[in-house]
Amino acid sequence: MDHYMDRVRVLGLVSVCKAFRPDISVEFLTKQMAFDDADATVKFLESCGAVFTDPKAKSVLDAKTSMGPVMAKASEYTKVDIRGQV
Repeated sequence: MDHYMDRVRVLGLVSVCKAFRPDISVEFLTKQMAFDDADATVKFLESCGAVFTDPKAKSVLDAKTSMGPVMAKASEYTKVDIRGQV
């Protein structure tokens, strides 16, 4: 189940990065992606390669700069089997 949640969150993060440019607050992402707290959100964003506007505070995500690494992370979850099914 956790693997599925990560997949849905990464795909959701792609959509959010496309829609909310140039930046997004981590507090908003914590609420929208159903994380327990902001620390868990920051840990998830860092695992996706997201870039923050202020690397020390880590309170605002730079959506435009993060789009490339997040798309690369999302491509890890698109696996096609022999029959062409996803």
